[in-house]
Amino acid sequence: MATPSGSWMQEFNEASKLGDEINGMINGKNSLPPSGPETQRHLSATRRKIAILRTKLDILQSLLTALPSKQPISGKEMNRRQEMLKNLSTKVNQMAGALNMFSAANRENLLGPDSKTDDVINRASSFDNQGLVGFQRQIMREQDEGLEKLEETVVSTKHIALAVNEELTLHTRLLDDLDEHVDVTNSRLQVCFLVSIHGLQLIGHIPSAIFNISSLQLLYLDANKLSGGLPTDICNHLPLLEELVLQGNQLSGQIPPCLCKCRQLRSLSMLGNNFDGNLTRDIGNLSMFTEMLFGRQHVRGIAATLKW
Repeated sequence: MATPSGSWMQEFNEASKLGDEINGMINGKNSLPPSGPETQRHLSATRRKIAILRTKLDILQSLLTALPSKQPISGKEMNRRQEMLKNLSTKVNQMAGALNMFSAANRENLLGPDSKTDDVINRASSFDNQGLVGFQRQIMREQDEGLEKLEETVVSTKHIALAVNEELTLHTRLLDDLDEHVDVTNSRLQVCFLVSIHGLQLIGHIPSAIFNISSLQLLYLDANKLSGGLPTDICNHLPLLEELVLQGNQLSGQIPPCLCKCRQLRSLSMLGNNFDGNLTRDIGNLSMFTEMLFGRQHVRGIAATLKW
């Protein structure tokens, strides 16, 4: 059975491989045309992988912080791993900067230089009537050329919109596949105590597989667009749950009455959702409980006495 320390190194090595893959994608952009659907798909895929890698680094940092409580580890080894994370994070920021520079150059290529209207006015002031007619014809030809460039820009914008649609479709697919990913991660880590899916703008219901990880202690699903509700027997499936962070989503429905059965629960954050129902005073009997954030929702009972 793999130790928490060994599992952490395995996860870090996979994150490092993903970083090398992203670096190869950025270096390969020079072989692509300046604009077009193929280039936009390549940029979108690279940007998506950078977001995934940053999420992996956040999870690795959380796992490393909690590692000393799972098994003995020397201070020197902790510092070495912190330095590894710092170096990989710096590499990710550099790659993101390079990608942004390429995107900016691509936009400038697409829009073209600005026209110099002041120069046109100055040139026209020196013409007589016949010269003005000829000058007007020249301007009309230039405008025709400008319209052709505008048509090319509109077509390119269409390709960008198609690429954005593909990216949204992939985000939706992430949720559809999350059940399988949770199972794979759980089998690799042996004991999964953290699930962090922060700020990926995921939509749909929370995958039911998450609520089958009986060893789960920390569940962060904040800053997405998740909808639906929570299982009424959530604490039966997650008896070790310590932190439940759901703020910034579109969740609704009844607050599970059985939350008071999560004996290890110490933090509960549901800000920015549409929950309804009663929250009983039994939750105050939890010995570890220190923080509860609801915001202005239709919550009654003990929550009505809290400071919003």
